[in-house]
Amino acid sequence: MMASEGFTNERITAVLATIDPQQRTDRHFDHDEFVATSLVPMDDLIEAVRDGEVTSSQTIAAVSYYLAFIAHRDTN
Repeated sequence: MMASEGFTNERITAVLATIDPQQRTDRHFDHDEFVATSLVPMDDLIEAVRDGEVTSSQTIAAVSYYLAFIAHRDTN
């Protein structure tokens, strides 16, 4: 998906993955990068999007895509 159509040609790739918290390793960022990460259960992320706590358009688009096209396959 495009980060901002008409403003930049930056592309963003959303990846759905299952991560075992016990298998996490150290992260290595550049000296001028400040990144905060956390593992969030999918149900909590969906609730945060619905409640307006998550305002990142890329995250909202990825969660919406998941709900529309992927989640229903897991229940069939």
